Amino acid sequence: MAWTTIVLVSTGELATATVQNTHVLGNLNELRTGGIAIASQAAQDFLYASSATQLARLAAAGTTALPKSPTYTGSWAMSYPLGIFRQIVSATYSTEQSSTDTTYIDTGLTASITPVSTANKVLIVVAQAGVDKAAPNQVGVNLKLLRDSTDLITFGVRCGNNNTSGPNNVGGVPCVYVDSPASVSAVTYKTQFNSQNGSTGYVQAVSATSSIVLIEVVVP
Repeated sequence: MAWTTIVLVSTGELATATVQNTHVLGNLNELRTGGIAIASQAAQDFLYASSATQLARLAAAGTTALPKSPTYTGSWAMSYPLGIFRQIVSATYSTEQSSTDTTYIDTGLTASITPVSTANKVLIVVAQAGVDKAAPNQVGVNLKLLRDSTDLITFGVRCGNNNTSGPNNVGGVPCVYVDSPASVSAVTYKTQFNSQNGSTGYVQAVSATSSIVLIEVVVP
């Protein structure tokens, strides 16, 4: 049904059945003159006072909470407490990658998340597995974390370099980082690696499983 303008009774008007029915229906649809500015509604919609004389509608579709904002400032308005996790995304990768290049290349470990607010943070937790350097040279593996094409942090430097010509399997290298993407579009986080001096370095050696977890943290 649609909301209609209230029907006013004129002084001396004859109260016929037709007039009364029209008035009753009109008054059911309108709380007061000029009171409701609502064109339509759906099941489970929420009505609230948008001003001293107006009601407005908060659509149920797609709504999981009533956010506190300049629009909804009443004490009933719900907001996510500071620091609560809004969503969690995770991914793993276990294909061995090797490189003899000092240029960074993808490890294959990647995950994407779409924040719901530009104010929110993204907590990234990485376990880069199977980090290894081969014999015979004194090589190390460097690791970094990126958001899309932007470098965020180098979290592994010369991993595996033991100043000998023998191999050295470091195993897992962790990274914990808090990012501020300031976006409500999808953002992709990934890791990259390179070889310190051009000898062979590995990630996910012997199919070790690397993992990444993305956690959107609410900042009201």
